[in-house]
Amino acid sequence: MRAVATTGAVVAVLLAGCGGTPDGARSKLVVRGRKIFASECSGCHTLVGREGRPVGGDLVLARLDEKDLASFARVMPTTRPLSPAAAAAVASYIAFRARAVGGRR
Repeated sequence: MRAVATTGAVVAVLLAGCGGTPDGARSKLVVRGRKIFASECSGCHTLVGREGRPVGGDLVLARLDEKDLASFARVMPTTRPLSPAAAAAVASYIAFRARAVGGRR
């Protein structure tokens, strides 16, 4: 849960204009993806760029492109299956976080 709070705080700072800020529709997609990630993915995955205790591992380290991240998100065991749009939002958020913590995407 601490990783979720930290991730949320980092995204809030970045979206407030401290660098790496997406704009327009992309920003809305990243914000939506953050919310979905927090509720559906953060129980098993982190986005901090190093392995810790998550069962599913850190997704920044996976170094997948957004298309592959969206495909991955669609098959994960979530509360309810993610729609293609929700999976794309999660993928955008993960890619955004990867860029923020120095990963490639």
